[in-house]
Parts: sequence; C-alpha cells; structure tokens
Amino acid sequence: MNTNSLNYKWIIALLSVIVILLISLLYILWDSPKSEDVLKYLEFFGTLLSILLSIFAIIYSFTSMIESNRQWGHISAATEVIQQNTEQTRSSYKQLLKFVNELHIKVSHIDGVIAASNFVNNTSLKKYQEINNNNIEFPSE
Repeated sequence: MNTNSLNYKWIIALLSVIVILLISLLYILWDSPKSEDVLKYLEFFGTLLSILLSIFAIIYSFTSMIESNRQWGHISAATEVIQQNTEQTRSSYKQLLKFVNELHIKVSHIDGVIAASNFVNNTSLKKYQEINNNNIEFPSE
C-alpha cells in the first residue's frame, strides 16, 4: 500500500479522531459518579475501536494482495521480454559465429594465396638472381 495515497491518509486521520474522541470521552466520563457506566462505555468504545482496527487490517491486506498481484503481473511481463531478448541474442550469436567461421575460412584461403604468391615471387627472384649472376644476356629484338 502506498503510504502517500489519499485513502491511507484519510484512514489514519479517521482512526486518530476516533482515538482522540475516546480519550476525551473517557476524560469527561471519569468524573461521573457512576463508575460502572464509565467501564461500560470504555468496554463499548474499546470493542468498537478493536472492530475498526480489524476492518482496517482486512482492507489493508486486500489492497496489499492486489498490489502484489499487480507487481507479479509486471514481473511476468518482464520475464517474457527477457526470454524474447535471450532468444534474439542467441540467434544473433549463432549468426555471428557462422560469420566468424566463414571469415576464418576466407582468411585461411587468402593466407594460402599469399603464401603461394610469396613462393612464386621468391622463385622468380631466385631465377632473376641466377640470370644476373650468370650474366646471361637476351638478344634484343
């Protein structure tokens, strides 16, 4: 129950007024010559106050139950959203993993092409150096 709500303040104010009335009635009747009447009134108002407090407790328990049910509804909705987000994240993770595997295969292929290109370049360089070392001249056209 929200302690800032208007209903809560009215109930507290009403119970406070009842308690003040009971205390003032007790004070007024205390000087009465009939003390038995004072006890009867005191028992009556004590019973009345007890009944009012029990009604307030019942109302408070119902409002608390309603608020709890509302909060459980919000928690349930949040749980569903979390589950949906989890499934979307799992799907994105699987797609990202697939993309990374494909990228790894392409990078491996590129590494192979680079290695082959380096081999060809090294072989060509060696052949060029052999030709230069042997001073072989090619006829010009």
